[in-house]
Amino acid sequence: MDVGEKITYLFEVTNTGSLRVRDIHVVDPMIQGGVTCPQTVLEPGEMMTCRAVHVVRAQDIVDGRVTNTAQAVGESVVSPVTSGEDTAVLTAVPDGPDGPGGPTTDAGLPDTGGPARWLLLLGILAMLGGAGLVLSARRRA
Repeated sequence: MDVGEKITYLFEVTNTGSLRVRDIHVVDPMIQGGVTCPQTVLEPGEMMTCRAVHVVRAQDIVDGRVTNTAQAVGESVVSPVTSGEDTAVLTAVPDGPDGPGGPTTDAGLPDTGGPARWLLLLGILAMLGGAGLVLSARRRA
């Protein structure tokens, strides 16, 4: 999470009662500019999704999280209607070391420091030298 980063909140508002609810809106003190809902009236059983954007502040970073609490309110023909408060917490993840790197293009085996190439070359030279001595000894005999 960085200062200036935008967090989008979606609020699902459902009329679970048996009466029509009007003047519906979401109350969210943290959101500047308010929450946008596609309609203000819900019939029984209807649902709508409201939307709001919060811009991360320096204090959010200091706190290590963004805590947002909201509730839906409206009016029925009988009385005001209020939902319970709902809270969402977004925790900041501190910057840490980068993850493991991707695969390398070199697929060869690592050189572990042993003198394998030199030993092989010396072994071949010793065999050739021994073969030369054997041939030279046979010619003299």
